[in-house]
This record gives sequence, structure tokens and C-alpha cells, in this order.
Amino acid sequence: MNRQTTRAKGQLTRRLFPLYTAAFFQGTSFFFPIEKLFMIEIGFTPATIGLMVAFYAAFVPLIEAPSGILADRWSRKYVLVIASVALMAMGLIGGVSQGVPSYLLATVFLSVFLAMFSGTYDAVLYDVMLEETGTSDAFETHIGRLRFVFGLAVMLTSLLGGVLASLFGLRFTYFAGLPLIAISVAALLRFREPQLHKSQEALSLRSQVAQTYRVIFQRSTVLPTVAILVAAALLTNVVVEFSSLWLIALAVGVALYGPLGAGILAADGFGGLLAGRARLDRRIVVTIVSVLLVASSLALILVQHTAVVMAAHITTAGIAAVIAIAGTRRLHDQVPSNVRTGVASGVGALTWMVFVPFSIVFGTWAEHSGVFAASWMILPLAILASALLVKISADAHSSASAMKAIDSTGAQMSSPSATAPAASQSIRDS
Repeated sequence: MNRQTTRAKGQLTRRLFPLYTAAFFQGTSFFFPIEKLFMIEIGFTPATIGLMVAFYAAFVPLIEAPSGILADRWSRKYVLVIASVALMAMGLIGGVSQGVPSYLLATVFLSVFLAMFSGTYDAVLYDVMLEETGTSDAFETHIGRLRFVFGLAVMLTSLLGGVLASLFGLRFTYFAGLPLIAISVAALLRFREPQLHKSQEALSLRSQVAQTYRVIFQRSTVLPTVAILVAAALLTNVVVEFSSLWLIALAVGVALYGPLGAGILAADGFGGLLAGRARLDRRIVVTIVSVLLVASSLALILVQHTAVVMAAHITTAGIAAVIAIAGTRRLHDQVPSNVRTGVASGVGALTWMVFVPFSIVFGTWAEHSGVFAASWMILPLAILASALLVKISADAHSSASAMKAIDSTGAQMSSPSATAPAASQSIRDS
């Protein structure tokens, strides 16, 4: 039995290796820590940075839900290949940009990457788990590892990006990652895609679209999961997209931009690893996670100290990752395979639809009143995510208790010791 288990784990690892490799090289982003500096250099302001974020965020929901449905109907693997090609196009166009309009064009390709990337890895991994093991029990562990690999690549290239920018200029960092991103395409082409989503009866396009949105918006059991995923994603987007504004406000040296960017994305990766081990069905764990999330959000408002601000960003990113992975597992447990990517992408599209006005208001508020004042917009998200985590954890605990009670009752009814007294009483009565 142990030998079979070891063989099965080895087979699963070999099957997932190309996927991990692709995720690593898609995380290549030497330009990430200096992007906002480069944007300011070519003519952006804090307000137009907010508009830029809103600009590409507006494109993502237009592409994301259709891309998820495309992945379910065609191929999830090749949708990820398109994502890599779009990321290379973003680096190339961004690197040659001389002003705001050309950089906005680069963000269109970033939108394509984010839309194709979002939800697709989750769906692929979930179905691989079902094909290889027959259960989703290991999903959180493996999706956490994949996010860790992606975050590790972003962290390493962010640290190197600061060095490359110092040696060769800000613009060079956009070109440096292009050959590495191309490796992700080769890795994806070697990956054996699961076919569970094609094993079910094929739906017409209209029926599949209708089923996808019906699952997202009309299932009362799914709505809290959707809400917590949106809240967690918004928290992640805020700290990823706007973290540099706190450092600009504190007038710190350029050397700290790289470590903060790397720390945020490393926290996202380590949060992924932690999600497979965190016992979010335990009240004390949920309480600690919720308190840390709200406290880090308050720190971004009230504390104007560089070390505390950096720690608050990193903590927020890590906890948001833990919550997001727990919510993702719950979401995939609730939806069928033939609409799995579409539902996940639909949730991602909903996130971006909310983030568009959020980023505009945040950027404008930050320009007129400072980023610390604008941070009041983050606190409600942290409170909402914490409240939903408490609810979902309580629901899961109640369901587990109910299942244990059912199992216990069934065991007692089928037990000889339970049936013997009844049989004896029946004999006496007769």
C-alpha cells in the first residue's frame, strides 16, 4: 500500500512538474519593483497611475469570463500559452514606451495575461487532483505550492530587477524577462492536460454561459464564497498595485522598492504554502487571521514608519493569499468540471469590475489627501473578508459536525450491540 502511495505521488509530481515550471517562468517580472518609477519618468502622476490601473482592470473582465468559457470548451493548457505570449507582448511594448498612450497599450496585453491566467491554473490543478487521486483533498497543498513557485519567481526577479535597473536603466528590466517567459510556453506544451471537463455532456455555448453565471449568482451557497474571494483579491490588488505610493510618501530610497515588492509577492507565495496547513476550521486560527488582517489595514492608515508600513503590506498580502486559497477550494468543491474555469474566471471578472472604480477613487484620494488618508478604503475590505471567513468557517464546522453525527448514528444502528436490545425486547413481547 505504501509502495502504491509513493508511486502515485511520484506520478502526480511528474505530471505537475511542467505546470510548476510554467508558473515559475510566468512569474518573471524584473520590472515590477520599478514600474511606478518608470511610469512617473515617462509622464504619469499618482492620479493617472490610478487611471492606468483602472484602464487595464476594465479590460480584464471583458476578456476574463469569455476566456474561462473558452478554456472549458477548448483547452485550458493553450489558454495559458496565450497568457504567456500576451505577457511577452506587454514587456516588449512597455519597454519601448515613451509616454502615457503607448504604456496604456502595454497594459492591454497585461489585461489579456491576467484574464487568461486567472482561474485557469486553479481549474487545471483541481481536475488533475480528481484524475490522479479521486479526491480534492490535496488541492490546497498543490495550488499553494504553485502560487509559492510563482511568487518565488516574482520575488527573485524583483530583487534582481532593482540591480538591473541600477546598472542598465529602468527600461532594460522590461526586456530582460522575455526569454524566460518564452520557457513557460515550452513547459506548457509538455503538460498533459486533464480531460474531466470534456467527459461530461457537451453544452451549447448559450447553455454553458447561462450555467456559468447561474452558478455564480443564483446559488445561495456559492455567494459567500464569491464574496470572500472578491474581498481577498481586492486586498491583494491594492497592495500589489499601490504599495509604492506609501514609499513615495515616506520619501525612502529606491533601494527599498525592490524588497517591498519582493516581500509582498513572497508573502503571497508563502501564504499559499501556509493555506495547505492552516486549520481554518478552528475558531482560534480564524480569530488570529482576522485580527492580523484588520490590524495590518489599520497600520497602513495610522503608522507613518517605513518598517511598519512594509510589514503591514506583507502581512496583508500573506493573509489574503491564505483566505483566497481556502475560498478557491470551497468554490471548486461547489461547481461541476465543465464550467469550472468559467466560474473561476467569472469571479475574477467580478473582482476587476469592482476594482476599476476602487482604483480610480483610491488614486484620486491619494493624490489630493495622501495615500495614508486613502487607506481608509482598505479597512472595510479587511473587515468584510474577516467576517466572511468567520461565517464560512462556522458553516464548514457545522457541516462537519452534522456529518459526524450522521456517521455516528449510522454506525450505532448497524452495530450488533445497538440491535441486540431491540431484538431481545421483540422476543419478550412476543
